[in-house]
Amino acid sequence: MPATLAFELVITGDQAAAKGGLTIDRREFGIGKNYADESTVSFPVAVTFDLTAKRQ
Repeated sequence: MPATLAFELVITGDQAAAKGGLTIDRREFGIGKNYADESTVSFPVAVTFDLTAKRQ
């Protein structure tokens, strides 16, 4: 499923920090597709990340 993942990247010296996320609709992946409403399963799902990397 194509998606756009917005993120912020900060590079300081030999370290990089990235953080971001997006919200997906679980029904696009066939999960909860048969539910009439969100009383059982919430349709939107937040996907986030917070990553730190150091150059070696």
